[in-house]
Amino acid sequence: MGWLVSCTPQVGQGPVMPELERRGDQLYYLKGQNQPFTGEFVKVGKGGFKVESASYAAGKLQGPTLFYIKEEQLKRRTDYVDGKRVRKRVWYGSGQLKADETWADDHVEGPCSYWFEDGRLRKQMRVVKNYELSGQVLEYAEDGTVLIDVILDQGQLVSGKWKPGAEKFLRRRYAQDENGEGEKEKSVEDVPTPPKGEEVVTQP
Repeated sequence: MGWLVSCTPQVGQGPVMPELERRGDQLYYLKGQNQPFTGEFVKVGKGGFKVESASYAAGKLQGPTLFYIKEEQLKRRTDYVDGKRVRKRVWYGSGQLKADETWADDHVEGPCSYWFEDGRLRKQMRVVKNYELSGQVLEYAEDGTVLIDVILDQGQLVSGKWKPGAEKFLRRRYAQDENGEGEKEKSVEDVPTPPKGEEVVTQP
């Protein structure tokens, strides 16, 4: 694999293999250069198609960072503004959207939705500050069974139903999902543990 680089100022013509490094000021530079990098990096696979691409402005990630499964088929897209993530989407190998997360201040915050590979909704929620959930949290098992359908306020249960043992199942499965994506950051794909002795709660 190799890197193609297009930048300002121009680094070179045609295929090159520059090194991009992050320094103490948390900005990205081309190795040996004194100015923060501006431009696009494209990683090309053995088949000649793009594997990854990322854009930088004044040393910070800016715009979409794209990872491809194969030519023109996305695996993951993370959007950046001024070096911070604002949205992340992940696709199955089939091309079906798997996850769509909203980010703020470089962590998950806002509406998040997840789907099964056949396109059915798997989970929907809203993450607020401190990784708590507010509003409706809806979760389905693969057989269509409703695992969770609750209304939360800053992580506290307001109303709804919780299937026994659901929180353990969710934590285990989501940890597997994250490991499979190879993500360094840990996205919030969990729900707060219900009070002891109240694994199933139903309120009007």
